[in-house]
Amino acid sequence: MTAGSPIANAGFEILPAAPNLAAYIRGYWFIRDLDGHYDGRAVRTAPHPGAALSINIAKPNRLEGITPAPSLSLAGIQTQYRTWIASDETYFVMAMLTLPGLAALFPGTGAAAANGLVDLEGDLGHRVTESLTRSVAAGWDPAAIKPILDAWLSERLRTLPFDTAAYRAIRAYPRLKTAKVGETAQRMGVSRRQLTRWFRDSIGIGPKALQDLERVSDSLWAAQSGGDAADGYYDQSHQIRAWRRHTGTTPVRYRFAGPSDIAAHFAERYGKHTPFYL
Repeated sequence: MTAGSPIANAGFEILPAAPNLAAYIRGYWFIRDLDGHYDGRAVRTAPHPGAALSINIAKPNRLEGITPAPSLSLAGIQTQYRTWIASDETYFVMAMLTLPGLAALFPGTGAAAANGLVDLEGDLGHRVTESLTRSVAAGWDPAAIKPILDAWLSERLRTLPFDTAAYRAIRAYPRLKTAKVGETAQRMGVSRRQLTRWFRDSIGIGPKALQDLERVSDSLWAAQSGGDAADGYYDQSHQIRAWRRHTGTTPVRYRFAGPSDIAAHFAERYGKHTPFYL
């Protein structure tokens, strides 16, 4: 992206979380558009096998057809694309949670947040919510906000109780995700039903649905980065059905239209990631 591009002027930046949070937080994404380049425009987020803790620093965006996003919110796993309408003074930060991060940092919330947006004031209380959002807004600069989030999330990780067995199953998932659900459950010494219950209770969807979602997310990344979007699918019809179900489009149509400038920016600047924008 050139220095005069809308993306450069808007200010998109990713900073890493503290080392002790690396297994739980993929990074802090700072999305800033204070000059209103995107004001009123629709921005589509992709189906996403992760979660995002969002803190609004300026005017919040809104999901199409509903009220503006809360000042502190949790978007869980998204199995469908979503459309956001940008405000004229957008600035927010997202802590991009891994699945173990969702289970450990926001226990009992993943199911409610899946395909939704949870106002965390109801879970954390007004005083905690106001304290965090004020501290982040006062920090303003990403380099100043990062240690605030590191400290707040580290304290939650240290003090929160969570379902240890369910957490271990989710943490083990990356090693087992290509296996059938029954085989995975057998290796863990539990029934398929129990394994599925752990996943649904902790992150909102079962392991089979998660495998399907990760497959389409990998295919979307390939389409954004010039790779083979058909990898992981039995045949083209299997891929097309999955794309239509999760993204509302097909691989051919997406390649023809191309990714949005936001999606292209993150693909170009930050390398391989789980796609968050279409």
